[in-house]
Amino acid sequence: MSFLKVDNISFNISSFSLKNLSFVIEKGKTLALIGKSGSGKTMTLELIAGIKTPHKGKIYLDEKDITHLPRHKREISIVYQDYVLFPHMNVEQNILYSQKNKPDRDLFQRIVNTFKINHMLKRPVNALSGGEKQKIVLARAIMSKPKLLLLDEPLSAIDFPFRRDFLDFIYYLKEEFGLTMIYVTHNFKEALTIADEAAVMFNGEIIRKGRPDEVLQNPENLETARFLGYRNILPINLLEQQKRGFFSVSPEKINIFDKQKDGCLCLKGKLKSPIDISKRYSIIDVDGYNVFVKAKENAKTKLFICFKKEDIIYLNG
Repeated sequence: MSFLKVDNISFNISSFSLKNLSFVIEKGKTLALIGKSGSGKTMTLELIAGIKTPHKGKIYLDEKDITHLPRHKREISIVYQDYVLFPHMNVEQNILYSQKNKPDRDLFQRIVNTFKINHMLKRPVNALSGGEKQKIVLARAIMSKPKLLLLDEPLSAIDFPFRRDFLDFIYYLKEEFGLTMIYVTHNFKEALTIADEAAVMFNGEIIRKGRPDEVLQNPENLETARFLGYRNILPINLLEQQKRGFFSVSPEKINIFDKQKDGCLCLKGKLKSPIDISKRYSIIDVDGYNVFVKAKENAKTKLFICFKKEDIIYLNG
């Protein structure tokens, strides 16, 4: 049974709109919302958190309709990419803010021990590093005992060399505290690491949803393939003249031959560049389209690129 259910919500603002958004999350699971900047990821979090109200549709949490419930009654915490801390409070006061009247001291001590922050509790927050600040924001969010934790690109302000360690830490927190999470990112590698499911957003819509590895291996549509960085996206009429749409074949699955290869699909091409900037691929011109293939030394100018039918990924355009 779904723990969070977003049912056909829509929201319009200026020239942008979320369109009939629907998805579910089971308790204790993590959904990664991925997509380019401006695709609607943060707006979706703010609708779930109660910062904005959908113009259409319903949001259910733990079988309760929270669509119009005030934000402070939703039992949802949202962590933005910026460090939203109270500068006039020290670390301990920031963490306890959500329970300043009757703090749960047992939970507080568990958080302090888990985050290993006992030595900095009395520090002013402006004396903390970026990674330390993000830890305190997460600690405060967990201290509020959320049913649902929303993370909006939590690694974006972390120095690059420390991002993997921080991502592993977030995954550990999920397991340690039994969190249900939505994790927003534009980095698919993060989704592969932390998420049980991934949903790709484009122009206010979810265009692909599934296990992260499934989405990576079979993007299903043109925009998802582009977002994931697929190198070879080609019109299907190169293979079948009467059909419309697109297909992709990984460069690692394509070989260069002097003539057509039995048991393969082959396309005639011309060597455009014997090696690209990565020094891994040759670039072949096939009817005006650049095709990346495994680099081959001394390839002839006129050639055939060949691949197996089962290596084709078909894409809706």
